[in-house]
Amino acid sequence: MSSLETASTFRFSLRRHNATDDQSLLIRLGFLQRKLSGSPSAGLPYQILHESPTIPMRITIFPLPLRELEHPLLCHAYVVRLLSYLDLTAVTCDKIAKDITSLVGELLAAGNFEAKFRIVALIDHIQLSWGDQIGESRRSVAAEQTVILEEAPARNTAAVKAIERLKREKFDGFVGEELGDCCVCYEELKEGETEVSRIGCGHVYHKSCILTWVQRSDSCPLCRMKIE
Repeated sequence: MSSLETASTFRFSLRRHNATDDQSLLIRLGFLQRKLSGSPSAGLPYQILHESPTIPMRITIFPLPLRELEHPLLCHAYVVRLLSYLDLTAVTCDKIAKDITSLVGELLAAGNFEAKFRIVALIDHIQLSWGDQIGESRRSVAAEQTVILEEAPARNTAAVKAIERLKREKFDGFVGEELGDCCVCYEELKEGETEVSRIGCGHVYHKSCILTWVQRSDSCPLCRMKIE
């Protein structure tokens, strides 16, 4: 019987920003779907037929105090513990933690323990699918990899109203404030940009980013204030 098989993988990227007032690690966990022309485990060439936009699932900021993380093993263990709260695999946690520890090491090598910085880790859970023959050994894998979708909260009435309001509202402009980055996609917010939105707590995001975020969460990605 022909069916659509699934598996999943993770990808990540790291950036370091100095325009901040603390020493911190920002982790944005996203989810996306990718359709392939064949099984990636078959050892044959395959193509990406379609890839959905990334859906932000969680944004969390953790402290990274340089004075307390001077030893690489301690820093690595600390970051692994932070990543473990995101339900990542042990191999994924270890790889990302090693690269973050390396960035912290570069900061420590400069000798300035009071340096202000933010390391941004963008982590995407990618659900892979392809047309193939399905067998008993594959059904359990498919069930495991779709649980993240089954656990996604349904949109409530308040979220629907918030989405409709954000679609209608016009941006009031930047008034004596640093533009900075959109905390959902972490791309720069530019002066004169029209497709941005300011939510009730005052934080500003790209309109498309915050609309996508509200479909999964009813609170601000930064301060957690309810979006109404």
